[in-house]
Amino acid sequence: MSRPAIGILITAVENVPTLSGWQAGPLPVDWPYGVIGREQRETYFESRIAARIYDEHRRSWRAAPAWPEADDIATPRVIEMLLTGAEDAPGSAALIVIHVELRGPDPVAAMHALVGLGPAGLPDGPGRLRPYIERIVPGCTFATSRARAFGIALETTDADRAPVIPGRVGEGWSPEEEELFRLASSAPAGGPVGFPLHPAARDEVLESFVPLSQDWEALVLRDGAGFRGLRAPTEDPRDFFRFAEAYVRTIYLDVFLVGEVQRDWLARLADDVAAVGDPTRAPKQLAALEHELTTFRNTFGWQHVTRHGHASDLLAAYRRQHRLDELGDQVTEKLKDFNEQIRTEAATRQSVALERLAYLGLPFAIALPVGAALEVGPWGERVSIIVAVLVVAAIANEKGWLDVPTDDA
Repeated sequence: MSRPAIGILITAVENVPTLSGWQAGPLPVDWPYGVIGREQRETYFESRIAARIYDEHRRSWRAAPAWPEADDIATPRVIEMLLTGAEDAPGSAALIVIHVELRGPDPVAAMHALVGLGPAGLPDGPGRLRPYIERIVPGCTFATSRARAFGIALETTDADRAPVIPGRVGEGWSPEEEELFRLASSAPAGGPVGFPLHPAARDEVLESFVPLSQDWEALVLRDGAGFRGLRAPTEDPRDFFRFAEAYVRTIYLDVFLVGEVQRDWLARLADDVAAVGDPTRAPKQLAALEHELTTFRNTFGWQHVTRHGHASDLLAAYRRQHRLDELGDQVTEKLKDFNEQIRTEAATRQSVALERLAYLGLPFAIALPVGAALEVGPWGERVSIIVAVLVVAAIANEKGWLDVPTDDA
């Protein structure tokens, strides 16, 4: 027996309009012991994360509209949305999540068509997802930083599955590793991988391999994740793969949503930091960026999001693929460098101010006591002050403090 493969597609949109027809909260998912709803999912995550991915931030549309045109490779089941913009107001950003049932002999080929890959595996935009998303979220725009949707696929063992072609991913891969790689990358067995991997890349790719149990395993890549059953499912209503499907469509999906938000937020913050230019001329902008970094760290920027190991392992694998730790460290170090430049500039200005004060105050400190000591009267004191002013002017002229900058300077 084989169960239908499931796919989940995640893509980012901006300028989200006022929502109507969406219910609050995450998608309730059936599983052998009942329904996994918001309350059950909140107990899985630490409260600091649950507060950001559920409640008013999450929307779902249980009855998914049909595709714009007949499609024999997938059937959309449910649509979800995670609002990620400030205050979740109209015009904010969001992640769109589409749950689909994959059909046909090769579910990887179906995912390949849905995520928007070109015939050679090169990124080519959201593909057939674009008109669908534009219909359910009218007026939205697609994030220019995303060339394709992030695809999540779960497949169990199926004797009717198209055979894997060894050696097409790269030399040194076992058939099982190649199949899992194709599932995670949405690269069908009937066609070449867009960029055949160097034999030395195998170990690095498999660092993101997550052994879940004797029944299934996962691999996380930059643009997708694959979950592969290691045995055929049974007719038992409590067969493990019914649990596995519920896990993928709920808590494991939520982990990848956290990773997607982390990726977008850090990338946007890095771009803003790079655009600062001279930090000594933009202290308010720098303060705003530091506030943004603090907000990120206190909301989505956590690496440990649950006490349960596999979800944290999946997030760690996602972060590794996108090198988010290195990017976060670089943003932090750049802001520290900017602050150091501002402190150095402030110290230099203070030193210059004290130097000028000393130079300008010295003539008066000498002239006024001398005038008083000579008892020359009011006119003598005035003459002393005038002499002091002339001396100050001469010093300022000598130091160049009176020079007026020109356009050529």
